[in-house]
Amino acid sequence: MPLLRAIRRFLDLDSHDSRAVALYAAVVDQARRPVFYTVMKVPDTVDGRFDMIVLHLFLILNRFPREDRQNPVLRAMLEEHFADMDNSLREIGVGDLSVPKKIHRMIDALYGRFETYEKALNGATPVEDLADALGRNVYRGAVLEGSGTVSDSVSKAGESPDFGLDSGPDSGVLPASPGIASAQEGLTRYVLEARAALAAQDPSAILGGQVSFPEPRPGTGN
Repeated sequence: MPLLRAIRRFLDLDSHDSRAVALYAAVVDQARRPVFYTVMKVPDTVDGRFDMIVLHLFLILNRFPREDRQNPVLRAMLEEHFADMDNSLREIGVGDLSVPKKIHRMIDALYGRFETYEKALNGATPVEDLADALGRNVYRGAVLEGSGTVSDSVSKAGESPDFGLDSGPDSGVLPASPGIASAQEGLTRYVLEARAALAAQDPSAILGGQVSFPEPRPGTGN
């Protein structure tokens, strides 16, 4: 697999790191939770499953400052993902000549989503911006049944918890995001809760392959 060998050389990786393997396995296990594809209406397709894995990879990387994201374990985790995508494409019958092109597109999509989610969480209106980013990337702009607001949903479930996202003078109050479908608001809330849960975990434990994600909970309309 020339592309994978090139990726390994680029990342300076000589062998599978058991910590990275465990970390990626935890990401995949969480990303495949049925609730995402039923209650939260993420498309149960190759693209939908890819997006959920990418979202959880982002959550892991986002736990660390930018300067620490070149850690060999985190880089090896991404390499595990690239290898997984390569194998998945071949298993569904994609030809050898087409696999490298598709992998390159997936890599571009992965880093594009990382940048989009990071920008959303660091913006002036992180909850609304995150919901919009998830709508465009995970839901591909689809209009889902249901309605509500992210702020209402999160407040009722968690009594305005502190997600570490300063939304202004009243940092404990999440900004309103009217008109977001309940499936989308449920996923938005989950990402915020997962981000907070990961922030509370020991980074050295995560780099050791031990990570815990919160239980996904539906939005108000489900």
